[in-house]
Amino acid sequence: MNGKTTFQPRGDDPNTVVEFGVPSAKAPAVVIHVKKDWTALPGTALPDTLNVSLLRRSSHGTSVDIPLTLTSAYDWQTTVSMPAYDNFGKPFEYTLHNENADNFTQLDTFIGKSSGTGTKDDPLTLTNQQYGFQFVKRDADSGAEVKSSSMKFSLTPYNDSYTQKIGDTITDLNEATPHALAPGYYGIRETNAPDGYVLDDTEYYFQLTSDGKWNYFGTNDPNSTGTSISNQQKLNTIDGKTDAFDVTEVHQNILQLTKYDKPKPTVPLTVVKTDNQGTPLADAQFTLTTLTDDNAKKDLESLTSDDSEKGKTFEHQLQANGNYTLKEAQAPFGYQKSNDSVSIKINDEGTVDSVTINGEELEAGKTLSGYKLAATNDGPGLTLIVENQPLPILPHTGGQGVVRAAAFALMMLVVAAVLAVVVWIKRRGVRIHD
Repeated sequence: MNGKTTFQPRGDDPNTVVEFGVPSAKAPAVVIHVKKDWTALPGTALPDTLNVSLLRRSSHGTSVDIPLTLTSAYDWQTTVSMPAYDNFGKPFEYTLHNENADNFTQLDTFIGKSSGTGTKDDPLTLTNQQYGFQFVKRDADSGAEVKSSSMKFSLTPYNDSYTQKIGDTITDLNEATPHALAPGYYGIRETNAPDGYVLDDTEYYFQLTSDGKWNYFGTNDPNSTGTSISNQQKLNTIDGKTDAFDVTEVHQNILQLTKYDKPKPTVPLTVVKTDNQGTPLADAQFTLTTLTDDNAKKDLESLTSDDSEKGKTFEHQLQANGNYTLKEAQAPFGYQKSNDSVSIKINDEGTVDSVTINGEELEAGKTLSGYKLAATNDGPGLTLIVENQPLPILPHTGGQGVVRAAAFALMMLVVAAVLAVVVWIKRRGVRIHD
């Protein structure tokens, strides 16, 4: 119908060939309803415009891409009129694929699936499901969830053999929000433990397939085939608790790592404030500081003592491999504040390594610069008794002592003046009489 048509008479004269006009006809058309569905992770901002390809495939295998544009303003829907049949009279097959959106870098974290027949009641729909990873940190002793700004994880993209890093390591992971992932191979490990916990930097390898499946590939020696994660994949055991990858029925698109950390050994520190007679004192203020991994000073406690029977200022758990400094910030009224600082070092095993005051060792049962290291009977605890000396008693400026002295001095001056006048008058009277 749409090809070149010629009339070729018998004979050898080429001038007798006649070309006929190409006939035309209107082929049956079909209106295709197209729709886009998004299922995004929390915090993902969708684009305003999306370019897609409508793939038309004929019965003999040829295909043509027809570009379409979908927008949020039209609820990600459109209609298009297309030929219904190919040259062999067979219905064309239509599907959606090849998405792209300008300045939308997270599009590769969505996995699309085409469905529907293209009718009004069953539109040709491209459903995009976003996939992601998140973690939960738990205490290996109690199992309780641990939240801390100091803990950090790194997520590294690898090639399929985990021998080469193929992208930037992701370090801004947030425990509350899943991190969007594109299909590929990854390694996840803890790089900084929460304060008070022992770091376990084992790297776990996993894969997100192009059809939205999760596979586990081991730790230091990844398996070549991987293990499908359909519900839970148990990992390493930490102090009786087992790390695990979880994929729930409700959220098949999110892989969650439950990571257990063992608490560091600690030494309980108790500070008691007394006078030089051993009586507990109230209103003394102390500060306890420590050094972070980058040698920055960090305040831990700033509390006030009471005058209860035990007179405790505060109790604090000193962590293993920690360096601490204790200083008195304010003494009780009427007592001298100590300007000395106490340095406490706790070793890796969680026991006291040393207690020094201005560089001088403070031994158990001894007193140095008003600090006494008391022996404890309840384990490896550390108790410091801080003794204050009373201030010297002096008259208050402007108080009654000064007023009385000034009044007495003024009275004596008045008496002296009166006596001087009396003597002068008497001497004058004698001279006049003479």
